[in-house]
Amino acid sequence: MSIKETTNEELDRKLRRVTDELDLIGLVATIGPASDSVSTEVAVDLWTEDGIYEVPGIGCWTGREQLRGMFGSEQLRTLSARGAAHVLSVPRIVITGDRAIGTCYSRLYVRSSTGVDVSRVAANRFEFVRTNLGWRIRKRLVLAVDGSEKVRELLAQGLTDNC
Repeated sequence: MSIKETTNEELDRKLRRVTDELDLIGLVATIGPASDSVSTEVAVDLWTEDGIYEVPGIGCWTGREQLRGMFGSEQLRTLSARGAAHVLSVPRIVITGDRAIGTCYSRLYVRSSTGVDVSRVAANRFEFVRTNLGWRIRKRLVLAVDGSEKVRELLAQGLTDNC
């Protein structure tokens, strides 16, 4: 079907999908700078009220108060002061109505005496929901890329996800 044959309804649907994807990419892109600048409230506002941020072996934070504690923690402030960069790749996004799934990689770079080291590489799975304030993160699972089957499954699931 050429663009001339596309109905206004189809164009509206496509525009909404593109807008949703850009909004979701924007959420993911905000995490690193918010973390590294210790902009706690900006980071916390990315999540739903009952949002979950799970990093096995490091911690699991549920709800905005726990997220506020993590994003404003002395550990994050110290890491930021050393020179840290939380960098996330562009996520693969699957949207179904008011829910979406995003799969991507993240890396944590930290300044050292010899330059900048890669401190962690991880696979990420995001669950998003559309709220009256726009898209928010319902859950983020971060798994260290360690060659395990669990990481491969998370990445493969991101290729076939339906919400």
